[in-house]
Amino acid sequence: MHESQPIIVVGAPRSGTTIFFENFALHPDLAWISNYSKVFPRFPVVNSVRRLVDNRIVSLRGVKNQFNDQNILNKYLPRPDESYEFWTVHSRPNFASDYLLGIDAGSGEVKRLAGMVEKTRKYQGRRYLTAKLTGPGRINYLNSVWPEARFIHVIRNGLEVVQSLLNVHFWKHNGGYERPWWTGGLSDQDMEVWSKHDRDPGILAALQWMRIIETMRAEASNLSGSRYFEVKYEDFMLEPEESIHHLYQQVGLPMSSAPKIDFAKRNKQYSDEWSDEYRNKLIEVMQPVFGDLGYGFNEGELTG
Repeated sequence: MHESQPIIVVGAPRSGTTIFFENFALHPDLAWISNYSKVFPRFPVVNSVRRLVDNRIVSLRGVKNQFNDQNILNKYLPRPDESYEFWTVHSRPNFASDYLLGIDAGSGEVKRLAGMVEKTRKYQGRRYLTAKLTGPGRINYLNSVWPEARFIHVIRNGLEVVQSLLNVHFWKHNGGYERPWWTGGLSDQDMEVWSKHDRDPGILAALQWMRIIETMRAEASNLSGSRYFEVKYEDFMLEPEESIHHLYQQVGLPMSSAPKIDFAKRNKQYSDEWSDEYRNKLIEVMQPVFGDLGYGFNEGELTG
């Protein structure tokens, strides 16, 4: 693996990408797009702070404050972050809001984005860089910037993803109930299905979960070599250290011990209180992807 080619973790929102990525990024050779890049996207030199607080002598880094349970120091420590502000500044204005299907980066975008990511890596003093992006994978676009990049796709049961999306603040209050979150992904037929279900927000979320996975797999099928890997959130939760270590090997990272992982309360904040009828509707909308992924069916749910 060449140092300039990043390892990019992708997945639908609420699929466990954060807990997976924060632990994957513990590999000592990995730099990452940081929360500093979110605030200062044009000044990669701010990433030098990580060298001072996360090195062979001290190891201080923040984590995403998902449950408002972190101390004040966490706010200022460097940590892995999606930092869409960084990506948008150095690529194109619609990077965060579009599937970017069939779109290659222009020469200027390649130079800016690749250059700033490489500077971020060097300022953190690591051999390789990893990044996380949720929503559409934008794999074709990113591959046009880094033709040897590796992609890890975290997939979670669509029912759990939909349940979580319908309960989180950003989705409920920023338009997730009323319109597709990203453009360029849902088909006219998808929109008709949503309309037939009275524009139900759960149906809309289910359709987007399905299309995110379908489009990512389609884009990945065009990659040269073995550069796309899938990990199920459920499998990761059962054997987290083993999953991380295996992926280190798959993406070509130097051997390193897998991190010790404490899930605390991160994996079961929302409960499913749907009727069997409603669950069946969601499963039907998510076919055939739901079934192809091997997710089982409880009694009373669809069997085909």
